[in-house]
Amino acid sequence: MTPPSSHRLRLLLDVAFVTGVIALSACGKPPAPAPPQSTASDDRPRPHSTNSAAPLAWNQFRGGDQGRASVHSTLPTTWSETNNIAWKTAIPGAGASSPVLGETTIWLTAAAEDDRSLRAIALDQVTGAIVHNKEVFALPVAPAKHRVNGPASPTPALHNDRLFVSFGTFGIACLNTSDATVIWKNTELQFDDEKMGPGSSPILIGDILVVSCDGTDHRFIAGLHKDTGKVIWKTDRSNRIAQAIPYRKSFSTPLFAELNGIPQIISSSSYRLFGYEPGSGKELWSVEIPGFCPIPVPAVENNQIYVCTGYNKAELWAFEAQPDKKPKRLWKSSRSIPLISSPVLVPGRLYLVSQDGIASSIDAGSGDMLWNERLGGAYWASPLYSGGNIYFFAENGLTTVVAAGSEFNVVAKNPLAGEIMASPACSNDSFFIRTKTHLYRVTSSLEAAPLAGRSK
Repeated sequence: MTPPSSHRLRLLLDVAFVTGVIALSACGKPPAPAPPQSTASDDRPRPHSTNSAAPLAWNQFRGGDQGRASVHSTLPTTWSETNNIAWKTAIPGAGASSPVLGETTIWLTAAAEDDRSLRAIALDQVTGAIVHNKEVFALPVAPAKHRVNGPASPTPALHNDRLFVSFGTFGIACLNTSDATVIWKNTELQFDDEKMGPGSSPILIGDILVVSCDGTDHRFIAGLHKDTGKVIWKTDRSNRIAQAIPYRKSFSTPLFAELNGIPQIISSSSYRLFGYEPGSGKELWSVEIPGFCPIPVPAVENNQIYVCTGYNKAELWAFEAQPDKKPKRLWKSSRSIPLISSPVLVPGRLYLVSQDGIASSIDAGSGDMLWNERLGGAYWASPLYSGGNIYFFAENGLTTVVAAGSEFNVVAKNPLAGEIMASPACSNDSFFIRTKTHLYRVTSSLEAAPLAGRSK
């Protein structure tokens, strides 16, 4: 691939780096621990595989089932500022991290005071009232940042009474959700993000918090012990990149998956897709892909991996996992592939939306395009599946609901007043949609969250 000019590259990157989408060689490793285990069967992290059980709670970026709501969900298909809104709460601070759901609260991160105060915020699910607003890191000066990204872009991970927040190179921390006290902090994982800010979100696998750290100088993935924040393993990306500095970064969140019965971390980086052993960080395999600075999260089904390759020209590549060797490429598609939002995989089909608002349905087995239609608007947030429908969330606040299937059929269009850049979360009956200024609870069960509890 011929790299673009540095000026053109800057223009390309200028539109890319945000998400509640999404945000982070072999160095001297300590002895590899045994793979993480849990004594409670219903408490184990479940890798994404062919026959997944009921999805986990929405406790991390894209939830516990790759952007798919529970099969028992009754999410609304219509709403507006005056319809099916349980509450709307102003969020003190800026951020694009997605909400994560506890039993009674919703957590997200924000940057306040000119981005010098990096905070974790909890809201009551029923009333929308802010119950915790905790400063986690205090920066001495306002950080340099990209015009559409800031330090509060990575989505937290939540497990029982522990919240794990990442602000990229500014630090990672663990909080007690009952009183928002900080249990530990880690600022060791340093790399040059070229003042673009973070994008990759942490994921929890058993006792290990996995974070991607792809900078212009150091490119690695690391595992931290969830109880202490200490680095258990740290593995360099094994591919050397000869191109100029901007081509070395990545903003994609890793995925915990099972391929041919082997649990592993699937991680997308510049020019290569990796599989790692969760307990030790050992690289299991890698395959070359053509793009750099990837943002979307890979998807997995039936021992097949689907990855959006990133810049310059985004492509969608499908691989089939092979026992004891690297995956084999099955097909690729280059039409209307997203640079930022992640695809949602419903058995047999992929649904995706490009940043300029072209939605597609692709046959997961063959790569054939089933439909390709312009929705309009710009898209940063990732689509979500529930109850036979795909929800596409535009930056301008409009959500287009499309029936999942081989033909394009719009079910509803639902406007909100704010700009949506963070990927929404959902419970059985509600969406939690973060705009630039507010968090909404959009629900099909207003009696579960009465309008009297609305907070503006």
